[in-house]
Amino acid sequence: MSPEKMKAAGMIPLANGGIRWDDGMKFEIALAGISPEVYRRALMQLDTDALKGKEVLAAFEQLRKFANWMNPNIAGAALGRESAGVSSRATWAWC
Repeated sequence: MSPEKMKAAGMIPLANGGIRWDDGMKFEIALAGISPEVYRRALMQLDTDALKGKEVLAAFEQLRKFANWMNPNIAGAALGRESAGVSSRATWAWC
């Protein structure tokens, strides 16, 4: 189901952990999905050319899309109520 269909069905397409490392991880997921090689060069080797590359810009653009699919007011609580589509990480919500 697409994020737009999830929103129309009253779901939150992407659960938000509401903490900084979780937001950083979403950026890493976006960049790794765009180019694993650029991910390694930019974030693991801190290669200046990779950090200034079009792939990193595209990852920030993807992160902006992610933000439109989250509800920042409820953090991970949506997972426990099964009203979120996906989470980018493991969760304690069901424990």
